[in-house]
Amino acid sequence: MNDAELKRNPATRLYEILDSARRQNPGEQTRGIWCKVFDIPDPKSESSLFAVLEHLIALRKLFAEVEAALRHIPNVNENLFIKPITRLAEIVDINGLHNTWAGYSTKIRGEDIIALKYAEDLLSQYPALQENEIPISEIQEILDELDILYESIATSELPQGLRESLLDLIQEMRNGIHEYRVRGASALHDILEKSIGVLAVNKEAIEENNTSEDVQALGRMLVRIDKLYSFALKMKPMLEATANILPRLLGSGS
Repeated sequence: MNDAELKRNPATRLYEILDSARRQNPGEQTRGIWCKVFDIPDPKSESSLFAVLEHLIALRKLFAEVEAALRHIPNVNENLFIKPITRLAEIVDINGLHNTWAGYSTKIRGEDIIALKYAEDLLSQYPALQENEIPISEIQEILDELDILYESIATSELPQGLRESLLDLIQEMRNGIHEYRVRGASALHDILEKSIGVLAVNKEAIEENNTSEDVQALGRMLVRIDKLYSFALKMKPMLEATANILPRLLGSGS
């Protein structure tokens, strides 16, 4: 990864998702449409349903993040930029996945999509609102490693309470990494924030088991995600704020 990576902002991600959605067959079921948009396999399975719900929750957050980014711009035009986002957000209906897509595709109005494209251009003029794109291949690699780590901790000899806390944390991390494809660096921020909280709550138990390879592997994964977050936003790693705690928690030295 380097500075030549693709620059993106929240409106970029939202435009790409909605542009894909509006090109889908209006006669198909909404659940299947979202599976296509988010590249979720086996649309009729129970796991795909959970995945769709998670992605739609992330999409709802993305709408809010686009609006928040636009409101950071002085004197932003409410009618030209904010109201189109509000109208487009009506497409997210978790209770309507069994309905045909036709009822939702009409909500992606051409003029609102154009306004979103202009919003993307407007946000691109503010460096603080841009982020470097992390390659999908690296995101997938992290997901694969989290799956392995989950299974390793599940069968480990760590104390039950700590084991359950770490398994819950890894599941949160997996959900957050999936959300990255929708929300970008905001999802990584949420992962790190939750992780710091879980580690702090379980500080004593982690210190007692800081020689465990599983605990060490979790620490390395957190550092890796933190570096990606730092790369995406060109800012100091979040874990620096807890540098006096994490080395002891994870047994990673100074």
